[in-house]
Amino acid sequence: MSIARLSGYKNKQVYNSPYVLTLSSEHKVNKGTYQFCNGCIGKFNCCCNCEEIDMSILLPFEAENISRITKRSIDSFAIKLTNNLYQMRRVNGDEKKECVFFQNSKCSIYANRPIDCRMFPFDFKEIEGEYCVIYYNKVCQAIPSNKDEIEMCAHNMRPLLNIVLPYMSECSDPIFSKRLLEQEYIKLFPINKIIDDQGI
Repeated sequence: MSIARLSGYKNKQVYNSPYVLTLSSEHKVNKGTYQFCNGCIGKFNCCCNCEEIDMSILLPFEAENISRITKRSIDSFAIKLTNNLYQMRRVNGDEKKECVFFQNSKCSIYANRPIDCRMFPFDFKEIEGEYCVIYYNKVCQAIPSNKDEIEMCAHNMRPLLNIVLPYMSECSDPIFSKRLLEQEYIKLFPINKIIDDQGI
């Protein structure tokens, strides 16, 4: 079952992109969201096992999908923090530990990881009253140095935008980003630039 089907999003970009949540048999589990991810997976102290960032946000259908695939209750791996959204738990509830699904130095649900994980190190952030695409330039050690390449990677998030839009306000709740609020980031462009490009 893909993100597209679960969300009702019919754009073929989603079906043909690495963002689609599929069974591992249908997905190369070592394929990163962005090209620069492929030389990084499992090598650096970021994403799943970093104390400097918050655990990922889960949309309702993502929590249900992971629960179904892992045969675990949602409460065992995530905590509900707003009306609709969850946040992934850390091992043993220890704020210095890694994500509960980070096992043997890799993500054990990589083919079914949340959108929030797939977007990293990019994010949507409200800045002066408008939502913008930003990236965390200090946390991710693999991100390119060329700004044009970075912007091209950011535009690859467009299949995700229509899925996240209904939850954008909730995703922006500071309760989800206590650590990231302290991290340095670089603003790229307003999300309207992507919306205009794809005609949402």
